[in-house]
Amino acid sequence: MKLSFICGTRPEILKLVPLIEECDIRGITYDILFTCQHFSYEMGEAFFKEFEIDNVKFYNGKIEKSKIMKWLIHETQVTEPDYIIIQGDTNSSVMGALTGLENNIEVCHIEAGLRSFNFNEPFPEEQNRCLIDSISSLLFCPTETNLKNLGNLKGRNAYVVGNTILDLIKQYELPNKKRTRVLITLHRRENWKRIDKICKVLKKISNSYVYYNFTLVKHGNKQLADIIKENLDGSNIDSISPQTHKEFINLVMDSALVISDSGGIVEEASFLGIPVVSVRNYTERQEALESGHAVLSTTEPKKIEEVVCQFLDNKINITADNPSPFGSGNASKKILNIIEKYYKENN
Repeated sequence: MKLSFICGTRPEILKLVPLIEECDIRGITYDILFTCQHFSYEMGEAFFKEFEIDNVKFYNGKIEKSKIMKWLIHETQVTEPDYIIIQGDTNSSVMGALTGLENNIEVCHIEAGLRSFNFNEPFPEEQNRCLIDSISSLLFCPTETNLKNLGNLKGRNAYVVGNTILDLIKQYELPNKKRTRVLITLHRRENWKRIDKICKVLKKISNSYVYYNFTLVKHGNKQLADIIKENLDGSNIDSISPQTHKEFINLVMDSALVISDSGGIVEEASFLGIPVVSVRNYTERQEALESGHAVLSTTEPKKIEEVVCQFLDNKINITADNPSPFGSGNASKKILNIIEKYYKENN
C-alpha cells in the first residue's frame, strides 16, 4: 500500500505528523506533496525539519491554483499512490481532493464533518470542507457530532477517530506551569476587517489586569502582524515571534486563559484543560462549548470585554475537568488501522 499526503500549511503538517510517524513505524510507503500555500519554500522546509521529516516534494512555482493543480496531478500520476491523504479544509486540501478525483485515486479526509453552517465564516474553509467531504471515500471524523454533520455521507465509510493533533501533544513532556499568562492569537481572515477594534479592546483589558502576563504570538503574515502591532501600541501585551509547536504548547500550559480566533487552539487547549475565549461569531467546534472548555464571545468588542473580564474576575468558569471532546490521543493508529483494512478488502 502506498499513500500520498498532500498539504500546504503549517497546521496541516502538525496534524499529519503523527500519521506520518505511524507510517514509518508500520513500514507503509508514502510521499508528501507540499504546495507552499502560505509560505515560501524555505519556510515550508523548516516546518518539516522541526519533525525530522525529509520525504517531501515541494512545489516551487508561482502560487496559482491552476499551476499547483497541474503539478499535483502530474506528481500523483508518476507515483501512483493507492490513496491520497488530506487534512482539514485549506485550499491545498481541496486541490488534493480534486487531484484524487482527476486521477481516479481514492481520497481519505482527516478531520471530516466539521461545520459552522455559515458559508462565509470561516471563508473559504466552510465551503472547502463540504466539497472535500463530498469527494472523499474514507472520512475520519474527530467527534460524533462531526459524523452526524455528514448526513447522508456518513454511510460512505465514515468513522469517529478523534483529532490527530492530540496524538502530537501527547508526545511532549509538559511540566506544570504557574498559569499566570493570558495568551492571544489572531489570524482569521474574516476578522481582518475588524482587527483594529478587537485589538483596542484587548489593549484596554490588558491595561486593567496588569497582574496577568498578556502575550500575543504574532502570525507569519507580516501585513496582519503590522496592523496588530500598530493597534496594540501602549498596551500591556508582549508580542513574540511565531513559535515551534512545542514552544507554543508550553505557552498554552502556562496560561490561565487563551483568547483566540483559531479553531485548532480550541482542540489543543481542551486537551490540556486550559479555557479558551473564541473570538468568532460561528464555530465548527461546538463540542468545546458544550463540554465547557470554551466560550464563543462573538467579535463585538463589548462582548469580548464582558466575557474576558468575567473570567479574569472569576465570575465565570469556562474550563471543565471533563475529558477533551476531541479524543484521547490515539487517532493516528485508528486511522491507519482502518485504511489498511480497507485496502486489504478492496485489493
